[in-house]
Amino acid sequence: MAEATLPHHVNGGMSTVEAEHSDEKIIAKSVLKKKGQLTIPKEVRKMLDLKENDELDFSVEGGKIILRPVITIAKDQMWFWTKEWQEAEREVDSDIEHGRVHSFTDVDDAIKFLKSE
Repeated sequence: MAEATLPHHVNGGMSTVEAEHSDEKIIAKSVLKKKGQLTIPKEVRKMLDLKENDELDFSVEGGKIILRPVITIAKDQMWFWTKEWQEAEREVDSDIEHGRVHSFTDVDDAIKFLKSE
């Protein structure tokens, strides 16, 4: 039977034993409370810029709990995040960056320019 060495921690008179982690760096710890409440340590909230009422997705992968911040986009704003719109945004950004833009003094000048193309 294989043996595993488990790190042993003494904290405020209580001892805990945790499974060995491979290359993971433990940043902070938290204790699961009554009703499943868990405080995300300040260091982690700061690293991920988490604020009160931010949404998080929970998943379980390989026996680990994975928390991922979720950005919710209002339904009436979804068009902006479509693949096609984002490609057009990148194209416009490139045009601006490379000076492929025109300025007009009024609408008539703009229409004249468009008709000349």
